[in-house]
Amino acid sequence: MLELEASERNLNVVRKFLSVQELAKILSVSKSFVYSMLEKDKIKGKKMGRRWLIPLAEVERLTA
Repeated sequence: MLELEASERNLNVVRKFLSVQELAKILSVSKSFVYSMLEKDKIKGKKMGRRWLIPLAEVERLTA
């Protein structure tokens, strides 16, 4: 499984989600394209307030 690690206050935190901006960069597409695909349920994600989070499992599916 794809795992990304981030250092936060000198602690290693394993991230389980990516932002729209991070996914757009990985897929080499625009953020608006990612938002559009999320709204059409072509990309699975979770909306947290105004922010979309994309599970790493979905990123793996899209990049396979």
